[in-house]
Amino acid sequence: MKKFLIFLLVVICCAAAVFFVTRKQTPVTLSFDGQQYTLQYSVNNEDGWFNQYFLPEQDASNYRYMLTVRAYDNTDQEPQQIGSNILEKLLENYSDAKYSFFPWQNDSFCLYFILPTDDAFELHLLRFSKQMNGKPLEIQLVYRVFFDGDQQQAWQQMSETMDKDLSRWIPLMMTMPLPEVVRQARN
Repeated sequence: MKKFLIFLLVVICCAAAVFFVTRKQTPVTLSFDGQQYTLQYSVNNEDGWFNQYFLPEQDASNYRYMLTVRAYDNTDQEPQQIGSNILEKLLENYSDAKYSFFPWQNDSFCLYFILPTDDAFELHLLRFSKQMNGKPLEIQLVYRVFFDGDQQQAWQQMSETMDKDLSRWIPLMMTMPLPEVVRQARN
């Protein structure tokens, strides 16, 4: 009987180890516009949890497309106020930024803007909604066009993408199911 209990304990420990190893290796993904993005980074900061998703072969250093999910767990502000705060900070730093901020259905709000960086133009498309717990949730798509030495050509490509894709991306972003926030550190 003692040998059986030891054997049973070993089997249970092995099964638990396999479960946790398998669980850790299971990728967390989000789908947007027919593409699968995989979670690569998750951190809990002063606002709450922040998750970054990238397409295959891309990461924070080389991405062309990125999705982020930010749970504002540590605030009592409404989604509209979070968006307004972001817009205010944007205009403090980029007074001539091209942007649009408008309401959507079900107390959601949309903000999009273009930012120049040292090596790219970035289009940021953000959705502000409420999580199931009533706290604000932000979902963001970032699309980057690298200069590769020619800012004018990069701007032309950004303009063409906005003309072609932005009118499709806005309703996709604003109507996609709210993703579950990963509340576990990953890097």
